[in-house]
Amino acid sequence: MDVINKLPNPFELFMKKDEKEKNIENFNTSNDDITPKPTSSVSNQPKKVSPKYFVWFIILIFIILFFILAFMYYIYEITILPSILNNIYTTEVSNPQVIPLFNKIIGVQFTSGRLSIFICLWVVIYLLNLLIGDVIFKMNDPLNIFYITTLFVFGIVGTTFIIIGNITSLVEVFENTFGFYLINSFMYKLSKFTKIFKSKYFPNFDIPYEILITRFDIASFHDILSSLTQKNGPQENQDELSNDFYIDFSNLELSEEDIKNGLLKLVFVKNNAGHFTWAFIASVIAILLSMNAISK
Repeated sequence: MDVINKLPNPFELFMKKDEKEKNIENFNTSNDDITPKPTSSVSNQPKKVSPKYFVWFIILIFIILFFILAFMYYIYEITILPSILNNIYTTEVSNPQVIPLFNKIIGVQFTSGRLSIFICLWVVIYLLNLLIGDVIFKMNDPLNIFYITTLFVFGIVGTTFIIIGNITSLVEVFENTFGFYLINSFMYKLSKFTKIFKSKYFPNFDIPYEILITRFDIASFHDILSSLTQKNGPQENQDELSNDFYIDFSNLELSEEDIKNGLLKLVFVKNNAGHFTWAFIASVIAILLSMNAISK
């Protein structure tokens, strides 16, 4: 029996190999349990907005800004214009002190009214930046967005309002382009009021007199209108427009007062449109720069 037990086992090597492999597997399994598995960092990051979605969202923001700003200027128009027409404007200017008083009062009204527009625009741009920060950049930090918005609104929009308020020729760039096309549209019917204009040299020709409204502004409206009505002989402080054209109030459906008030309203609307265009451009730039600051 001892001899038999001392004989070599032919399966002994295979048995040792199997035990060795089991020990290695057990060791690897225990290490896997101890070592923490790395978590995916991609799942914790906010999903990036596709470029196409981003572009359409920004276009939507600018459309919303356009209509809100247009509504502000419409409220400004229906608020300021009646006080100008009812309190100051008369059909005949016989007192030379009326014009300085007129300009002074409308200057105060313009300043207070457009200051209100600026404050409302500040609030609107802040709300739009909050929306952009939440939807595009997944950023929920209203205080930081408020600081960024205030910086760019005062720096860009506020500066623009001050510049165009003091340099009126800048407003005329858009006043007599975009503003003219606005009042010449079906909404205001400019041609109904320009029938009073007549040509000194071509009285029988049907000239498109609508373009003459671009020569009028609010400050010099009375002076130009007065110079055009005095067609007999040279007059002091006569406008260059009166060399070629004059005004004839006869054979018209509307009264003289209604025509003058209507013309003044159209001049006011086109001036409002020019100011609106500058405000919209400045607001768009302020939002774009705010987006750049928010994303950092």
